[in-house]
Amino acid sequence: MGHSHSNSVLLSPGEKGELVWKFSNKVKIEAACNVPGHYEVGMVAKINDI
Repeated sequence: MGHSHSNSVLLSPGEKGELVWKFSNKVKIEAACNVPGHYEVGMVAKINDI
């Protein structure tokens, strides 16, 4: 299952990647797996602002 979106990155197990987004205001953000059913079973992380 491949995804080619400019706002996401697809990694195999053990791989590392980087994705940089810049926002001009405060927003609530989470990173999540987009494989069907994975979000619902907890493959999601809240991202705190830095």
